[in-house]
Amino acid sequence: DIYSLPIIFSTHPRTRNVLEKLDLTLSPLIKTLKPLSFSDYNALQKNALAVLSDSGTISEEASILNFRALNIRESHERPEAMEETSVILTGLDSNKILNALNELLLQSKGERDFNLVKDYSYHNVSSKVVRIILSYEHFIKRKIWNEY
Repeated sequence: DIYSLPIIFSTHPRTRNVLEKLDLTLSPLIKTLKPLSFSDYNALQKNALAVLSDSGTISEEASILNFRALNIRESHERPEAMEETSVILTGLDSNKILNALNELLLQSKGERDFNLVKDYSYHNVSSKVVRIILSYEHFIKRKIWNEY
């Protein structure tokens, strides 16, 4: 039963402070951890049954690392991730989150059932970013200096 599995909750210090102030009692299945290193957090996500996150980078991580994910936000900046279904945008309603989680687990059955987002698979991203910056550098400098 998926509802008896532990939930790993990597808590930001501000979140931990809010939880302490609210004096909430969490289910024993919820394991709060201090923030993890980048590599440890990615390993945790990759090996999870599913990842529920409000992170702005969950789309890229889910697509590249091949794990099931729900984005618990009202909107996000990565429509390409929804188009390739590497992540499901749920909003904040608990019923919608549970429905999306059930659908995600039912459809995928442990297998990747979506495409890697092509924009996330470029092998020369650093070079591309440098070229873009160089292409716009003169325009940005000129615009800034003309405003002052």
